[in-house]
Amino acid sequence: MKKSSKSELGRFLGSRGFWEIVFPLCMAGLSAYLWTVADAFRGGSARYEMIGPSFFPKLILGISLLICAIIGGQAIWAGRFENTPAPLAKLRWGRLLAAATITFIYAASLSHFGFLLATVAFQVMLLGIVFQLRRPFILILAPLLLTGILIVIFAIFMKVPLPRGIGAFSVFSRMFY
Repeated sequence: MKKSSKSELGRFLGSRGFWEIVFPLCMAGLSAYLWTVADAFRGGSARYEMIGPSFFPKLILGISLLICAIIGGQAIWAGRFENTPAPLAKLRWGRLLAAATITFIYAASLSHFGFLLATVAFQVMLLGIVFQLRRPFILILAPLLLTGILIVIFAIFMKVPLPRGIGAFSVFSRMFY
């Protein structure tokens, strides 16, 4: 009798439903702990005295906590305690290598081409090569829109200096930020 209960427990711990509940809730607990660590942040520059040095870590941890709680809650609500093993996702090594290469090229080209051009090119290449998006309207509009939003948030509102590039690329970047 004990042998069957151990195998039942083993199947339960190896089940997809168990990990769909436990992992998000553990991540939510980790986010809550790191929130308390971020409470101890002190200091910062006078420019950001209204928000303090713990604002952005707490913002990210709060969003992470909320997402993990929602995912864990959905798994509990759906009653996902089936004893089927989780399916393994097929890893596409070509796309992974392409994404890593594109990211490396992006990081290396930021100082030369500037944030604006490098980020748009990075997003176009990532969407086209890795995600294989073939709709030209979205392939061009989405990177331009997202890059514009990032420039407004970081360069204009927060006054974070973004890489402008060298030579003609610097002149082009100065037209926007």
